[in-house]
Amino acid sequence: MPSLVMCRLLIDTGASNTNICHSAIQQLQISATGSISVHTPSTGDKPMSMDQYDINLLIPMQQLQSTGNAASPPNVHTIQNLPVIAADFKSQGMQGLLGRDVLQMASFSYHGHMNICSLSF
Repeated sequence: MPSLVMCRLLIDTGASNTNICHSAIQQLQISATGSISVHTPSTGDKPMSMDQYDINLLIPMQQLQSTGNAASPPNVHTIQNLPVIAADFKSQGMQGLLGRDVLQMASFSYHGHMNICSLSF
């Protein structure tokens, strides 16, 4: 069984699918389950074929205690067998994009003036 790989993902409401960096996928030591045609602004009118992998995505969740501002220990929300696309994010300072395939299962709020976002399942 592959070990856990921690990744910093950017929440991207413009991405239809979740994308994970090639280096993280390599650490999992798993094989591609197929390929998918992807359109991005950089591919123009010709889609690009990219490898797809099925992963279990674990998202740490933190809830506030009812007695104050101290946070309780985090629990984890798990999405099993999530098809993700492998892409290159080395120069981006992150390891992937959290797309609408996951966001459609959650409630997402962005509070711009407070510079925080919340994601709940």
